[in-house]
Amino acid sequence: MRQTISVGLFEDPVSEPTFSEINELVIRIMEAGNVRVTSMEFPAELNAERDMTGEFDLTLELAMENIRVFEEHDFDYIVNTIGGPGTSLKEYDKLFVPGTAWYERAKRFTERVRDISDIMKMAKLEFKHEVGRRAVYQSPDHLSDMVKVFDEPVKILKQIPGLDYIEKKYEEDRAKPDLVITSHPVWCAQMQTDVNLDGMNEPIEVKHIVEVVAESCGIASNQ
Repeated sequence: MRQTISVGLFEDPVSEPTFSEINELVIRIMEAGNVRVTSMEFPAELNAERDMTGEFDLTLELAMENIRVFEEHDFDYIVNTIGGPGTSLKEYDKLFVPGTAWYERAKRFTERVRDISDIMKMAKLEFKHEVGRRAVYQSPDHLSDMVKVFDEPVKILKQIPGLDYIEKKYEEDRAKPDLVITSHPVWCAQMQTDVNLDGMNEPIEVKHIVEVVAESCGIASNQ
């Protein structure tokens, strides 16, 4: 089968086992959906950038390097693994002066940047296993504000058999959710202990959307 989409995947350089597993699942989901994936790691210096927000020169240098890599491969799309520093990829054009050559190169780059939910929507995925849960989706603000992702995750969740998707977290005429789905790996760790049903001491399970999609598609990170 011909792979119709070519994706450059910028992986968030995380060491926690749970985050690494999500990175693996992202790759396997795209491969299962007939997407050709080339894994690209952010430069190690990017971690320093997170704590050195005033280092504009470093930010500019990293942006130029990533743009060069993109031009060498000519990917159809550029994807980052769910939140993290990758959200800044969509704003590379703002680092350069309009009308300059680097601005035009950055613009071509940002036009190809997509969130993983966009690619999962394009991919030829087969949702063959039921996920018998009542779930709500919690969208990180940066996905809406920076990457312009609004409806794609919800559209994907509504395709999953057995998943009872609740539009609002506390609809009085519906049973309460037993699963919160999010799109940021850090939130998965933080929310496990913070989310409770109606303020009661009953934590709700939290999963990344990639984990839920993988479950329905029968994909495991160790395959």
